[in-house]
Amino acid sequence: MSTAAPWLAHYDPGVPATLEPYPDRTLIEYLADAAKDRPKAPALLFKGAAVTYGALDRLSDACAAAFAALGITRGDRVGLLLPNCPQFFIAQFGAWKLGAIVAPLDPIYTEHELQGAIAENGVTTMVTLTRFYERVKNVQHATGVRRVIATNIKEFFPPMLRALKTTKPHLRVSPRTLSSIRMQRSGPLQAVAIRLHCSSSMRCRRGGCCSTLTARKFISARRPGRCSMPRQVSRLPVRRRIISSRCASITASAALLALPSGA
Repeated sequence: MSTAAPWLAHYDPGVPATLEPYPDRTLIEYLADAAKDRPKAPALLFKGAAVTYGALDRLSDACAAAFAALGITRGDRVGLLLPNCPQFFIAQFGAWKLGAIVAPLDPIYTEHELQGAIAENGVTTMVTLTRFYERVKNVQHATGVRRVIATNIKEFFPPMLRALKTTKPHLRVSPRTLSSIRMQRSGPLQAVAIRLHCSSSMRCRRGGCCSTLTARKFISARRPGRCSMPRQVSRLPVRRRIISSRCASITASAALLALPSGA
């Protein structure tokens, strides 16, 4: 094992060290292809409900249009204070389709930690759950956040669970607005796509950029729609395990899009 890549020792049996050569394509293009070739195949499984590739592409298009209607443009930082849920992927692809940069943030951050992470990443728009909305609003005045978009965790529950609480849409977008958006189906592979921000066990905040090309290299050789936690992560303390799972959302989006049909 190479000392430069000690994590390879923790890969599950049968998982290759690399999937090179990588094609010069973005995850947005993979999603578009999957939506065209197998639109009714499940892309996301959540609480017993499924979001298909076709729905994920359409919903992220609508999300991109909504972002554009709010004034979000290429290079803007969009913070996602969300757990692993369909809204995370919808907002992530919606931001990417405008050329915006996604900054996933830990939902269990305290207000002090959240304020620092927002400032360090230059976030101007926050997408969060209704249960975290007050926490974001409490620190908004001390940050550069200009827009806060809230979503309810129940919006993608199965009908029986969703019926327990009726949710209302927070933003309506007309088809005319959607059609006026020029989606970034392709773009510079070295453009920044993600800013990953994690806290160590010593509560020292750390952030880093990830380009479109680099993000594609985190493709997992697992079955579509599934993302199991690596064994070394599962042994971490609960707080650090949740933090590590933030990166799993990004990895899962690559895994569920890049595998061939019928895998």
